Amino acid sequence: MTEKHVKDLCTKKKTSVIKRMKPTAKEKKPFDASLILKDDGSIGFEFEKKTFAKSK
Repeated sequence: MTEKHVKDLCTKKKTSVIKRMKPTAKEKKPFDASLILKDDGSIGFEFEKKTFAKSK
């Protein structure tokens, strides 16, 4: 996390998307997500919605 991410989390309650975060399990792949500050003070993830191309 950068200093900007920390500031955004504290002031806006959400960061921009952080690319390639490392999961705790070794077999899992890195992922992209925003961190959000919940009302109870805990921190969670918000994942981008994936869009799929329609086949013709």
